Amino acid sequence: MNEVFGEKEGLICTDEKGKPFLLASQCYACAQITFPQKEACPYCLSKGSSQPIQIGAKGKVISWTTCHVAPTGFQSPYMLGVVEIEKGIRVVSLIAQSSPKTDLEKNTPVELVMAELSSDDQGKTRWGWKYKVIEGEESA
Repeated sequence: MNEVFGEKEGLICTDEKGKPFLLASQCYACAQITFPQKEACPYCLSKGSSQPIQIGAKGKVISWTTCHVAPTGFQSPYMLGVVEIEKGIRVVSLIAQSSPKTDLEKNTPVELVMAELSSDDQGKTRWGWKYKVIEGEESA
């Protein structure tokens, strides 16, 4: 039996077409955006005055590395990178690659996708988000 488990609640959602977004909070007092969502604004310290917003459908790779040793249940090699999304927010994410030899350049455009991250011996699959290179788009 293939049981699916994964992401912490409140980090990611999908729109009506099934496209994933990251969930952030925007402060009513100072308009700053914070990811992940926070109850208190880390910029102005206002409490309970934020609204959830969807961010991060697309971004660009700022920095990355290839990891050659993976935790149990994960495949190696894999790419881990810093992705800059709108409003200058940067998130650390797995980077989906079409092959282990995928070459990245700074500012390579990427889009958020849901993907299988790992599986265990009992057939449990861990799902989560990663960014995938947008083929055919030039680096900015």
